[in-house]
Amino acid sequence: MPEDIALPLLMRWIHIFSAIILIGGTVFIFAVLRPVLAKASTPEEGAKLRDSLMKRWKLFSHFGILLLFATGIYNLMAVIGHKTDGETTVDSFYILLFCAKFALALAVFALVFIATSTMKWSESLRDKKGLWWLLLAASIAVVFMANIMKFVSHAP
Repeated sequence: MPEDIALPLLMRWIHIFSAIILIGGTVFIFAVLRPVLAKASTPEEGAKLRDSLMKRWKLFSHFGILLLFATGIYNLMAVIGHKTDGETTVDSFYILLFCAKFALALAVFALVFIATSTMKWSESLRDKKGLWWLLLAASIAVVFMANIMKFVSHAP
């Protein structure tokens, strides 16, 4: 493998892997964990287990967000910096998509912070199904936009 593609390939892989972990974790929490905890023998037992699991998930999700942010900026710079015959190959539609994806990703990050918070202020929010549906829908939209961006960046 040529050295000039090793780092971009690694960064893209880390970016995609982090997204898979975050979205997969969100689906697991929403579709599997929450319903099981709702059927705990006592509400206190369910809350205690949920808080313990969310503290652990917070480590993964916050580190994943950091990786997504860092590798996303790197990947953007790699696409923008790619030149053919002295001119950049990125058009304004790609930049528009990036800005929309970035804004939506920031919203996803904020929702993850709310969902994983163990602070008292977030308790009423993180227990609402709507938060998890919104988090899931926004995550899927970010992935959808990323796929469009991938095709746009390689368009002739």
